[in-house]
Amino acid sequence: MVDTFAALAEPNRFRIVELLRGGPRPVNDIGERLRLNQPQVSKHLRVLKAAGLVDVEPRAQQRLYHLRASELRRLHEWLERYRRIWESRFNQLDEVLQEMVTTMNETDMRLQGDREIVISRTFNAPARVVFDACTKPELVKRWWAPKSHGVTMVECEADLRVGGKYRYVLQQGNQLLAFSGTYFELDRPKRIVSEEIFEPMAAVGAANITVTFEERDGKTRLVNHSVYPSKEARDGVVASGMEHGMREAFDQLDELVASLA
Repeated sequence: MVDTFAALAEPNRFRIVELLRGGPRPVNDIGERLRLNQPQVSKHLRVLKAAGLVDVEPRAQQRLYHLRASELRRLHEWLERYRRIWESRFNQLDEVLQEMVTTMNETDMRLQGDREIVISRTFNAPARVVFDACTKPELVKRWWAPKSHGVTMVECEADLRVGGKYRYVLQQGNQLLAFSGTYFELDRPKRIVSEEIFEPMAAVGAANITVTFEERDGKTRLVNHSVYPSKEARDGVVASGMEHGMREAFDQLDELVASLA
Protein backbone atom coordinates (compact mmCIF):
# COMPACT_ATOMS: atom_id res chain seq x y z
CA MET A 1 0.00 0.00 0.00
CA VAL A 2 2.94 2.34 0.62
CA ASP A 3 3.96 1.91 -3.04
CA THR A 4 0.45 2.88 -4.10
CA PHE A 5 0.50 6.13 -2.11
CA ALA A 6 4.04 6.92 -3.23
CA ALA A 7 2.98 6.50 -6.86
CA LEU A 8 -0.07 8.75 -6.46
CA ALA A 9 1.83 11.41 -4.51
CA GLU A 10 3.52 12.63 -7.71
CA PRO A 11 1.12 15.17 -9.30
CA ASN A 12 1.54 14.02 -12.93
CA ARG A 13 0.95 10.38 -12.02
CA PHE A 14 -2.16 11.41 -10.13
CA ARG A 15 -3.34 13.30 -13.26
CA ILE A 16 -2.71 10.22 -15.40
CA VAL A 17 -4.88 8.09 -13.10
CA GLU A 18 -7.62 10.72 -13.24
CA LEU A 19 -7.41 10.77 -17.06
CA LEU A 20 -7.62 6.97 -17.30
CA ARG A 21 -10.87 7.01 -15.36
CA GLY A 22 -12.42 7.94 -18.71
CA GLY A 23 -11.16 4.77 -20.37
CA PRO A 24 -8.01 3.21 -21.87
CA ARG A 25 -5.57 5.50 -23.69
CA PRO A 26 -2.27 5.14 -25.56
CA VAL A 27 0.90 6.91 -24.42
CA ASN A 28 0.72 9.58 -27.13
CA ASP A 29 -2.83 10.55 -26.23
CA ILE A 30 -1.96 10.80 -22.53
CA GLY A 31 1.02 13.01 -23.35
CA GLU A 32 -1.01 15.33 -25.56
CA ARG A 33 -3.80 15.77 -23.05
CA LEU A 34 -1.48 16.38 -20.09
CA ARG A 35 1.19 18.26 -22.10
CA LEU A 36 3.94 15.81 -21.24
CA ASN A 37 6.53 14.35 -23.57
CA GLN A 38 6.48 10.63 -24.35
CA PRO A 39 9.51 9.66 -22.17
CA GLN A 40 7.90 11.40 -19.18
CA VAL A 41 4.59 9.60 -19.71
CA SER A 42 6.31 6.24 -20.17
CA LYS A 43 8.30 6.71 -16.98
CA HIS A 44 5.19 7.60 -14.96
CA LEU A 45 3.27 4.67 -16.42
CA ARG A 46 6.03 2.27 -15.42
CA VAL A 47 5.77 3.48 -11.83
CA LEU A 48 1.97 3.20 -11.85
CA LYS A 49 2.17 -0.28 -13.36
CA ALA A 50 4.71 -1.41 -10.75
CA ALA A 51 2.32 -0.16 -8.05
CA GLY A 52 -0.50 -2.20 -9.60
CA LEU A 53 -2.59 0.83 -10.50
CA VAL A 54 -2.52 0.48 -14.29
CA ASP A 55 -2.08 -2.28 -16.82
CA VAL A 56 -1.47 -2.37 -20.57
CA GLU A 57 -3.06 -4.35 -23.36
CA PRO A 58 -2.02 -4.51 -27.01
CA ARG A 59 -4.75 -3.49 -29.41
CA ALA A 60 -3.95 -3.44 -33.14
CA GLN A 61 -0.84 -1.25 -33.47
CA GLN A 62 -1.27 0.42 -30.10
CA ARG A 63 -0.60 -0.33 -26.47
CA LEU A 64 -3.53 0.93 -24.39
CA TYR A 65 -3.14 1.70 -20.71
CA HIS A 66 -6.09 1.25 -18.37
CA LEU A 67 -6.77 1.30 -14.63
CA ARG A 68 -6.68 -1.91 -12.62
CA ALA A 69 -9.95 -2.14 -10.74
CA SER A 70 -8.64 -4.64 -8.18
CA GLU A 71 -5.88 -2.37 -6.86
CA LEU A 72 -8.14 0.69 -6.79
CA ARG A 73 -10.75 -1.34 -4.92
CA ARG A 74 -8.11 -2.39 -2.38
CA LEU A 75 -7.05 1.25 -2.03
CA HIS A 76 -10.66 2.30 -1.46
CA GLU A 77 -11.12 -0.38 1.22
CA TRP A 78 -7.92 0.70 2.96
CA LEU A 79 -8.93 4.38 2.98
CA GLU A 80 -12.43 3.50 4.12
CA ARG A 81 -11.06 2.01 7.34
CA TYR A 82 -9.31 5.26 8.20
CA ARG A 83 -12.28 7.38 7.14
CA ARG A 84 -14.43 5.45 9.62
CA ILE A 85 -11.95 6.20 12.40
CA TRP A 86 -12.12 9.97 11.72
CA GLU A 87 -15.88 9.84 11.29
CA SER A 88 -16.28 7.99 14.58
CA ARG A 89 -14.87 10.97 16.42
CA PHE A 90 -17.57 13.18 14.91
CA ASN A 91 -20.30 10.65 15.69
CA GLN A 92 -19.34 10.95 19.35
CA LEU A 93 -20.01 14.70 19.28
CA ASP A 94 -23.69 14.53 20.28
CA GLU A 95 -22.89 12.41 23.31
CA VAL A 96 -20.06 14.71 24.36
CA LEU A 97 -22.27 17.79 24.04
CA GLN A 98 -25.01 16.19 26.16
CA GLU A 99 -22.55 15.31 28.90
CA MET A 100 -21.02 18.77 29.15
CA VAL A 101 -22.48 21.32 31.53
CA THR A 102 -20.78 24.31 29.94
CA THR A 103 -21.32 25.86 26.53
CA MET A 104 -18.90 24.55 23.93
CA ASN A 105 -16.87 26.88 21.77
CA GLU A 106 -16.95 26.62 17.99
CA THR A 107 -14.10 25.21 15.90
CA ASP A 108 -13.33 26.91 12.59
CA MET A 109 -11.52 25.15 9.75
CA ARG A 110 -10.60 26.72 6.41
CA LEU A 111 -8.41 25.89 3.44
CA GLN A 112 -5.76 28.42 2.51
CA GLY A 113 -3.84 28.39 -0.77
CA ASP A 114 -3.20 24.99 -2.36
CA ARG A 115 -1.42 23.26 0.53
CA GLU A 116 -2.66 24.69 3.81
CA ILE A 117 -5.32 24.02 6.45
CA VAL A 118 -5.97 26.55 9.24
CA ILE A 119 -7.93 25.43 12.31
CA SER A 120 -8.84 27.80 15.15
CA ARG A 121 -10.78 27.65 18.39
CA THR A 122 -11.12 29.51 21.67
CA PHE A 123 -10.77 27.46 24.87
CA ASN A 124 -12.07 28.43 28.31
CA ALA A 125 -8.70 28.15 30.02
CA PRO A 126 -5.38 30.02 30.33
CA ALA A 127 -2.76 29.52 27.62
CA ARG A 128 -0.43 27.53 29.92
CA VAL A 129 -3.19 24.97 30.53
CA VAL A 130 -4.08 24.60 26.84
CA PHE A 131 -0.40 24.43 25.87
CA ASP A 132 0.29 21.67 28.40
CA ALA A 133 -2.78 19.72 27.28
CA CYS A 134 -1.44 19.80 23.71
CA THR A 135 2.06 18.63 24.64
CA LYS A 136 2.25 16.61 27.86
CA PRO A 137 1.64 12.91 27.09
CA GLU A 138 -0.41 12.27 30.23
CA LEU A 139 -2.85 14.99 29.12
CA VAL A 140 -2.77 14.29 25.35
CA LYS A 141 -3.94 10.74 26.14
CA ARG A 142 -7.12 12.14 27.67
CA TRP A 143 -8.47 13.91 24.57
CA TRP A 144 -6.59 13.00 21.37
CA ALA A 145 -7.98 9.49 20.70
CA PRO A 146 -11.55 8.89 19.51
CA LYS A 147 -13.90 7.59 22.20
CA SER A 148 -16.13 5.61 19.88
CA HIS A 149 -15.63 2.47 17.79
CA GLY A 150 -13.15 1.07 20.29
CA VAL A 151 -10.24 3.32 19.29
CA THR A 152 -7.62 3.73 22.02
CA MET A 153 -4.26 5.47 22.31
CA VAL A 154 -1.68 2.74 22.98
CA GLU A 155 1.42 4.92 22.73
CA CYS A 156 1.93 8.59 23.53
CA GLU A 157 5.52 9.73 23.81
CA ALA A 158 6.96 13.24 23.57
CA ASP A 159 10.46 14.58 24.16
CA LEU A 160 9.49 18.20 24.83
CA ARG A 161 12.56 20.07 23.61
CA VAL A 162 13.73 21.56 20.32
CA GLY A 163 14.87 18.63 18.18
CA GLY A 164 12.90 16.21 20.35
CA LYS A 165 10.59 13.59 18.85
CA TYR A 166 6.99 12.67 19.51
CA ARG A 167 4.92 9.64 18.51
CA TYR A 168 1.22 8.94 19.01
CA VAL A 169 -0.22 5.52 18.16
CA LEU A 170 -3.92 4.68 17.95
CA GLN A 171 -5.32 1.15 17.89
CA GLN A 172 -8.61 -0.08 16.51
CA GLY A 173 -8.92 -3.84 16.69
CA ASN A 174 -5.68 -5.19 15.22
CA GLN A 175 -4.89 -1.98 13.34
CA LEU A 176 -2.30 0.54 14.48
CA LEU A 177 -2.23 4.15 13.22
CA ALA A 178 0.90 6.10 14.08
CA PHE A 179 1.60 9.84 13.91
CA SER A 180 5.11 11.11 14.61
CA GLY A 181 7.39 14.10 14.13
CA THR A 182 10.04 16.47 15.46
CA TYR A 183 9.72 19.69 17.46
CA PHE A 184 11.37 22.71 15.81
CA GLU A 185 10.14 25.35 18.29
CA LEU A 186 8.65 25.09 21.80
CA ASP A 187 7.84 28.45 23.37
CA ARG A 188 5.56 27.69 26.34
CA PRO A 189 2.82 28.86 26.42
CA LYS A 190 2.80 30.75 23.12
CA ARG A 191 3.93 28.67 20.18
CA ILE A 192 4.77 25.17 18.88
CA VAL A 193 6.38 24.46 15.51
CA SER A 194 6.78 20.83 14.46
CA GLU A 195 6.39 18.38 11.63
CA GLU A 196 3.76 15.64 11.46
CA ILE A 197 4.12 12.36 9.60
CA PHE A 198 1.21 9.95 9.21
CA GLU A 199 3.36 6.83 9.19
CA PRO A 200 1.15 4.64 6.95
CA MET A 201 1.59 7.37 4.29
CA ALA A 202 5.13 8.47 5.17
CA ALA A 203 6.15 8.40 1.49
CA VAL A 204 3.82 11.36 0.86
CA GLY A 205 5.97 13.54 3.14
CA ALA A 206 5.61 15.51 6.35
CA ALA A 207 3.28 18.39 7.12
CA ASN A 208 4.74 21.46 8.83
CA ILE A 209 2.58 22.46 11.80
CA THR A 210 2.57 25.81 13.61
CA VAL A 211 0.31 26.13 16.66
CA THR A 212 -0.10 29.47 18.43
CA PHE A 213 -1.81 30.21 21.78
CA GLU A 214 -3.09 33.74 22.45
CA GLU A 215 -4.56 34.37 25.89
CA ARG A 216 -7.10 37.10 26.58
CA ASP A 217 -9.32 37.51 29.67
CA GLY A 218 -8.51 34.00 30.87
CA LYS A 219 -9.42 32.35 27.55
CA THR A 220 -7.04 31.07 24.88
CA ARG A 221 -7.32 31.33 21.12
CA LEU A 222 -5.54 28.35 19.53
CA VAL A 223 -4.64 28.50 15.83
CA ASN A 224 -3.25 25.38 14.12
CA HIS A 225 -1.68 26.18 10.72
CA SER A 226 -0.70 23.07 8.71
CA VAL A 227 1.28 23.20 5.46
CA TYR A 228 1.34 19.95 3.43
CA PRO A 229 3.99 18.89 0.91
CA SER A 230 1.56 19.08 -2.03
CA LYS A 231 -2.00 20.03 -2.95
CA GLU A 232 -2.78 16.34 -3.45
CA ALA A 233 -1.58 15.54 0.08
CA ARG A 234 -3.68 18.36 1.58
CA ASP A 235 -6.77 17.39 -0.39
CA GLY A 236 -6.28 13.74 0.58
CA VAL A 237 -6.32 14.71 4.26
CA VAL A 238 -9.54 16.68 3.78
CA ALA A 239 -11.15 13.85 1.80
CA SER A 240 -10.31 11.36 4.57
CA GLY A 241 -12.95 12.97 6.79
CA MET A 242 -10.42 14.40 9.24
CA GLU A 243 -12.56 17.46 9.87
CA HIS A 244 -15.19 15.44 11.73
CA GLY A 245 -12.60 13.78 13.94
CA MET A 246 -10.75 17.02 14.53
CA ARG A 247 -13.89 18.82 15.68
CA GLU A 248 -14.74 16.10 18.18
CA ALA A 249 -11.15 15.96 19.42
CA PHE A 250 -11.20 19.72 20.04
CA ASP A 251 -14.50 19.35 21.89
CA GLN A 252 -12.81 16.76 24.11
CA LEU A 253 -9.84 19.09 24.60
CA ASP A 254 -12.24 21.91 25.55
CA GLU A 255 -13.81 19.71 28.20
CA LEU A 256 -10.41 18.68 29.55
CA VAL A 257 -8.88 22.18 29.84
CA ALA A 258 -12.04 23.51 31.47
CA SER A 259 -11.62 20.87 34.18
CA LEU A 260 -7.93 21.77 34.65
CA ALA A 261 -8.28 25.55 34.71
